[in-house]
Amino acid sequence: MKLAMSFAVTVSIFAGQLGNGPVEANAAEVPELEYTASWIGNTFSGTPGWVPHDIDDIYVAEDGTVYTNVRWEENRNNVVAIRDGEYIAGISPFDFTGGGNVPRTLGKAITGNERYIFYSSAYAEGEPSGEAITRRDRPDITEGHVVIDVGVNVVGLAASEDEVYAACADGVIRVFDVELEPLREFSVEGSPGKMCIDAEGALWYLDGDVIRRYSAEGTPLEQEIQLPEDVTATAVAVTPDGRLLVADAGWREQIRIYENITDSPELQDTFGETGGIYAGDTPGQHGPMRFLGPNGVGACAEGDIYVAHAMHAENYIGSAMIQSHTEDGRLNWQVMAQEWIDAVVIDPETGEDVYSKKSRYSMDFSQPPGEEWTLEATTIHRHAFPEDPRLEEGHKGGTLVRHIDGQRLLYVNDMFGRYFIFRFDPENYGEIAIPAGRITPSDIWYDADGDGHESSDEITEIDTAESRGWWVDTAGTIWQATRYDGIYKYPLQTIDENGVPVYDVDERKHFSNPGPIEDVRRIYYDPEDDVLYLGGGTSDDPAQHWKPMGPNLIRYSDWHSDPSEDWRITLPYQLEDFGHESYEPHGFDIAGDYIFVVWVGEVPDYGIRRGTVGVYRLEDPGAEDGFLGYLESPSEFGIEHVGIMDICHAINAYQRGTGEYIVFIEDDARSKNVMFRWEPESE
Repeated sequence: MKLAMSFAVTVSIFAGQLGNGPVEANAAEVPELEYTASWIGNTFSGTPGWVPHDIDDIYVAEDGTVYTNVRWEENRNNVVAIRDGEYIAGISPFDFTGGGNVPRTLGKAITGNERYIFYSSAYAEGEPSGEAITRRDRPDITEGHVVIDVGVNVVGLAASEDEVYAACADGVIRVFDVELEPLREFSVEGSPGKMCIDAEGALWYLDGDVIRRYSAEGTPLEQEIQLPEDVTATAVAVTPDGRLLVADAGWREQIRIYENITDSPELQDTFGETGGIYAGDTPGQHGPMRFLGPNGVGACAEGDIYVAHAMHAENYIGSAMIQSHTEDGRLNWQVMAQEWIDAVVIDPETGEDVYSKKSRYSMDFSQPPGEEWTLEATTIHRHAFPEDPRLEEGHKGGTLVRHIDGQRLLYVNDMFGRYFIFRFDPENYGEIAIPAGRITPSDIWYDADGDGHESSDEITEIDTAESRGWWVDTAGTIWQATRYDGIYKYPLQTIDENGVPVYDVDERKHFSNPGPIEDVRRIYYDPEDDVLYLGGGTSDDPAQHWKPMGPNLIRYSDWHSDPSEDWRITLPYQLEDFGHESYEPHGFDIAGDYIFVVWVGEVPDYGIRRGTVGVYRLEDPGAEDGFLGYLESPSEFGIEHVGIMDICHAINAYQRGTGEYIVFIEDDARSKNVMFRWEPESE
């Protein structure tokens, strides 16, 4: 197709000024917007701290303080202290190693005594995770740093007041004093894992489907617990009254409680609803005793039971929760981190439900900042659909919701140019989003039999160039922007009898790149007006890093009949070798009468901070009044730090019926989404 270009508007926009090139930013000339900033998906705003996006283990002190550890935390908040549902401290601003490096990787075990906490750690940046032990002062975990290199992965830890016991991947338990000086070591049966210590000073450790007991000197003891084959034990702890708590991340999603552990252990009770979050008529629905992948457990002196659940911490999908319950199951408090590497979106049909790649929230916009949202459901069923791509790794994110013929569909982008499609079946699967399809540069999967599992005869191989731009329009058509090989359109053919949307490679259409953008990174199509928007880099104004959009944004009208360029803008940017946090726009979204653009890093010369959103008039963003101002997250909103965008589709905007605009942006570093609320002044 030949494009007849009519260059209606071609301008450069820098800090709200118009011209043909960079100019000095002048804050007085930048329009000011009245708005508020809030957040969603993490109990805490990130100032000063936040719940880490995954948890491998917890230690519960007698006063009820919970300490966490995890092998990977994006902004190095692996070890935090939380008490009574409040953030006490984290050690992310501090040096884990004593050598100047601050690694993201630590380990998967943590323990403590009256004076200290001890956790498996990395000895230096780049070294294997968990091959060291670090000690910190328990009253203030930012103090008392001591570290020892063990040289083998530490998979379990327990401590008395005088000794520290490390279960290691080579089948050896190594014993240290509290200064981390080696005392002794002994080999044990099986493959030791998470570990705890009982009132007699004996050690209990997980070994597959067996829990073994050893003396502190290395003598095997006769008490051991043989678990049922369908139990997946992930953590152990001893209560103050001498019972053994065992976290079960199998289908039961419960805590198993054993009594008489120093004599003849027997199962006394279970804690949590059988089946956890997947029980009952509405699988996926959250509730205080509906656990999801419990992998940390403990009890305080009052007898309260603490459960950490991280649905799939092994692969870091960003789904952590800590709950404190009374012994009879009443919820004392809970904290959570649900949004790591994602951009949430408002369901356009309800206007009050917010979806991410794996969660559903309800919104009450009358509440104060940080309290507008309530986590209602998890949309992943890890037992029914273990091949769900959202379970593979955390880098899938950038969510859209569409309603076609009464069917709600969930579309999820990922970091590497693939697109995933999910359907809902409330009658049979409650809140669960069922895998239904996939489009990537190399294949298309259509779940023809509707079982949510891939089979080889359902996959069609294709060969499409590298892609960084995806969009699903309101008709359900998927738009794919390759970087250098044009644009593909996948019309929705139908929704079949199983509720699966059908996309056929034989029906896709290809459009040549209309230019002048040479490296296309983002795409948006409005079927009502047949208007296409492209974002990317040109030879004069290039995109600098492989994730962001770059500084150019163009609108084409009459795309299918007689396409012409309506306007072209070059947004503020700087050419800097700053890697992931390059000084350039990251992406855009459109709602109502406005375009919202987010910057991945700062643009120092123009006063733009990381995570800033620029607001432009949709019809003529290059006009004198086309730029309206910036949405930021200053400290008065309690969100002093906004992290980087780590996915392609990192911004979603929505206009409420009240006229207010809601804009969500990804905060990769501190495991949440920032939410801006802005209502234009009447004109």
